[in-house]
Amino acid sequence: MAILSSLRASRPTLSFEFFPPKNDLGSEELLETVNELGKLDPAFVSVTYGAGGTTRERTREVVQRIIQDTNVPTIPHLTCVGHTKSEISEILSQYSADQVGTILALRGDPPRDQPNYDREGDDF
Repeated sequence: MAILSSLRASRPTLSFEFFPPKNDLGSEELLETVNELGKLDPAFVSVTYGAGGTTRERTREVVQRIIQDTNVPTIPHLTCVGHTKSEISEILSQYSADQVGTILALRGDPPRDQPNYDREGDDF
């Protein structure tokens, strides 16, 4: 809720968006970067999520580490394209168990490798 309160304030806010690193070294570098940028007092940082969940576990791992190792409010992206209601429910349950209170939910773009992607099968 602190993130929402900050966004409702009448002053401008600052945030940063990160892509999940592909490896552990990148994760360590990202944490160093978040700590440095934390000195600028951002309202939050967000971590993106690939279409169809391509970075789903990596996003969750990165969010967990940022929350655990920094004082910077953190929001995971949740891209719903290509997921069923059941899958979204499971993802939300995992974030709830991780004490993540704010999520940036997006419909999302269709997967790039599927030019004829049919959204009819999507639940969201």
